Amino acid sequence: MKYLPLAISILFLASCSQDEVLDELVEPVAIANMHDCHEHENWDPATVRNTLEGTWRWMYSVCDGEADFERFEGITISFEGVNSLKFFKDGELIEETEWNLKSEDLIFRIETEVESVLLSGDIFFCNNYQLATSSEECKQMFYREL
Repeated sequence: MKYLPLAISILFLASCSQDEVLDELVEPVAIANMHDCHEHENWDPATVRNTLEGTWRWMYSVCDGEADFERFEGITISFEGVNSLKFFKDGELIEETEWNLKSEDLIFRIETEVESVLLSGDIFFCNNYQLATSSEECKQMFYREL
């Protein structure tokens, strides 16, 4: 009987599409909290590389205090292998490049062959969220895809 709630949750999740599950599980992360959350972990280049590995879905941008949920809708980025980076729009490959991780005083940045608005600036992590802050004062929020 004590496992009944768990069984019901599993049945519910199994009956939903991935997007429906993500909509239920993904809570908006306050950008203001990302830096503090990031600071609770011990980050080094190897840990950041391992954390980046996989696919990240763009969630929203904030520029000059204004949130935008449409500008890069449908964009995912995939960090694969040692330095391979792929950009997808609605599942279709739109760009492929190489990337390097740069760090200074344990602040990390992603550098790509061609500058990317999506990944410019410092990066921070909190659970399955990644925040990229650009020099233009825009912030891009991503969620790791399951």
